[in-house]
Amino acid sequence: MTGYLLVDLHRQSVAAPTSGTVRLTAEALPSGPLKARERGSAVWTGKEMIYWGGRAGGQTDLRYFADGAAYDPAARRWRSIAPAPLGARSGHIAVWTGREMIVWGGRAAGTGSILDGAAYDPANDRWHRLPSAPKGNAREYGKGVWYGGLLMVGGGSGWGTDAQNPGRTLLTYTPGTRKWTASTLDHQVYDLVAGDHGVYALTFDRRTRALDITEVQPLAREMRELPEPPVDQAPIGIGLAWSGNRLLVTLSGGDRTEVLQFSPRGMWSSTGSVNATAFHPPISPGMDPQAHLSAWTGHSLLNYSPNGVESYDPGKRTLQQIEGRFGREDGYCGAGTTAVWTGSEILSWGGQNCRPGVPAQTSEGIRITVSYPDV
Repeated sequence: MTGYLLVDLHRQSVAAPTSGTVRLTAEALPSGPLKARERGSAVWTGKEMIYWGGRAGGQTDLRYFADGAAYDPAARRWRSIAPAPLGARSGHIAVWTGREMIVWGGRAAGTGSILDGAAYDPANDRWHRLPSAPKGNAREYGKGVWYGGLLMVGGGSGWGTDAQNPGRTLLTYTPGTRKWTASTLDHQVYDLVAGDHGVYALTFDRRTRALDITEVQPLAREMRELPEPPVDQAPIGIGLAWSGNRLLVTLSGGDRTEVLQFSPRGMWSSTGSVNATAFHPPISPGMDPQAHLSAWTGHSLLNYSPNGVESYDPGKRTLQQIEGRFGREDGYCGAGTTAVWTGSEILSWGGQNCRPGVPAQTSEGIRITVSYPDV
């Protein structure tokens, strides 16, 4: 048996058909003030994409950045932002609070993983530093969410004296008290998503193949494990999403990708399975530590990666047909890029350069307008 099968009353998995259309319109972003790079961070504020940090070069000449810029798609204009009170880094998290962008963690040249962070207020173009997290919790490529006025960080990997297996630790930062708290889960955290009543953490042990999902109530400091998801094989791709009223889990293994949902009644069910080459979860355990963009559009799961744009409607159990292409023939492949979802568009900037004979990274970006004419 290959792939994932839902263990339901009939022990059957429903193969999802292809129906409906996703229409893409792509255009290049105008040139901006930042040098070519990859693996920085970006957030969407409701008006601007704010990009910060990143790295460029190769193994022998790797260099890191501590600058940033904001792009306004309505005006088609970039602006430089104020210098941050932080050292250069990549692999850090960035979270939008509704008023500020919080940048935390990552990795810097020669120092290993980092414990510090800062918050940027775009309305006033100002930064202020955050207190450092508890020692031993430095990490890069962690996952961050904003929930109930709190920052929660999980997962990632650590290198150096300030990192002792940080991937199993959940950190919570309270801006009002400027304090951090830490709690530990049984296995490595690979994804976090905020729901209506808490934060969900997906953990996976690559040795025992145990996959668990924990519901965290950071305000009450309570945690509970959800029933074990019905999975038959160790995943090679995973991801969490919140649909507005329930948790969605995407799991890929063998030749199939399965999308499971957890109902308010506390039960797992399948929304169907599709060919694994047609729908890729955003996270690949043990492979690329940088997660790809995955967003809930209001009715569909939308993924953006070097594989292109993919869309799946769990309500209709259908994989949607993509109209409009972009890719390596345009010189912008999306590998190593940083992207945000605006609610109707994908804004993607930087990453690896797909043109031969030129620097390894690009300073180009792309704007992809996404529409669903059948919805």
